[in-house]
Amino acid sequence: MPAHQRILVVEDDPLVRQSFVRLIAEEHYEVHSAGSCREGLVMIKENRFDLILTDIRLGDDNGLKILAQAKKLDPRVVVFMITGFSSMDSMKRAMRKGAEDYIVKPVDTELLLMKIKNVLERQSGRNLPGQAPA
Repeated sequence: MPAHQRILVVEDDPLVRQSFVRLIAEEHYEVHSAGSCREGLVMIKENRFDLILTDIRLGDDNGLKILAQAKKLDPRVVVFMITGFSSMDSMKRAMRKGAEDYIVKPVDTELLLMKIKNVLERQSGRNLPGQAPA
């Protein structure tokens, strides 16, 4: 049951951000959103998230800062990087810094939801009752 799983969407385009939030919320996840890198950094310092979905290019900064700070605070957090400007260099940097996935816009929403579900099921399976945390 995904209701207890928390997802943060960091996207500077309000229409894209709202569409991601609506899409993910329909799957019964607890979804929060930030419209800038600065706002996203504050949110990850003050809250625990199971998954962060962030654009690489944010109007005020770069989503790689979100990735780095999130991993510093919680190495187990899952981070998906999204971009409309794919390059091999940015993909390599994101994956080296610990991104789970690198998704190019336009996003296949069914595939995105499947990836979110799969990774969160795998993540929650790490801490089943009677098991030591990974």
